[in-house]
Amino acid sequence: MAFTDCAAHDSSVARVRSGLFTFRGSAQAVCTGAQAVAGRGRVTWYDAGGRTVGSSTLQPSLHHITSYNPGDALLGGTVARGTLAGARVSGSATPTSDVSGCVLGGLRTLHGRGTVAFLR
Repeated sequence: MAFTDCAAHDSSVARVRSGLFTFRGSAQAVCTGAQAVAGRGRVTWYDAGGRTVGSSTLQPSLHHITSYNPGDALLGGTVARGTLAGARVSGSATPTSDVSGCVLGGLRTLHGRGTVAFLR
């Protein structure tokens, strides 16, 4: 998941302009939510020139979420270590791809757009 148009109110991360979020773990997901979310995510942060300026390890804290997009389960928790360590993570995403096939055959991929906040 790509984070773009990043803005910071904290001078320690003022150079951050974008990030790339990857997640390794598992969840039991259905079309309307996810539960038993386990694993960790990592955000690699980049400046305006595309240079790496840090990374954050995210620990999802939601064990159950009911949302239009089960991917929201990955957008809540805390930064366990690295850039913004200790910050709470809160976000949501809305699918931008067709989700009508979810009930009958499931989805292999899901594209979306949303917001994520890192709060100290």
